[in-house]
Amino acid sequence: MRTGVVVSGCEALGRVAPLGLQLGERKGELFFDAHDARAVRAPTMLRRLARVGTVTIGAALVDGRIVAALEVPSVQADVVPCGVLLADRHRGETVLLMGVGVVGVGSFEAVSGDGTVEHDGRTIPIVHVGKLLDELERLTWEVRRTTRMPDSAGLAAPPGPSDDGRATS
Repeated sequence: MRTGVVVSGCEALGRVAPLGLQLGERKGELFFDAHDARAVRAPTMLRRLARVGTVTIGAALVDGRIVAALEVPSVQADVVPCGVLLADRHRGETVLLMGVGVVGVGSFEAVSGDGTVEHDGRTIPIVHVGKLLDELERLTWEVRRTTRMPDSAGLAAPPGPSDDGRATS
């Protein structure tokens, strides 16, 4: 048995190839372990920073802390904008997964050895938050690399009078 939460509405995450998530049989369902899924929260503020396909990468203010945010397009117009707060206890990092719906909370039968659980007769893949954070970080650097103005374009500011390469205090 695995204790955790099953969320739906993650189809957009499956379409972002770099994230490499295998989704559940229908509704883009994923399972997060109870140790990783900390709470369902509405952010005080959400700043959208970049878009990859239909997934938005950003930062959110949640319970007085700034955390990374992944926002997937919500399939239901009447859904209150909240997210599942996910944490990797080994890295001490947190991400808010926005736009998803919680379809099950509790203990689920683990399918032996294949990294899935069963919920209402469906097989739902288990997502490890550490892997999701690794892919998010890699994807963020890729977005930064592809959108950054190259210094060789001659647009970098010329060195100022005190910019002689020495460190200053």
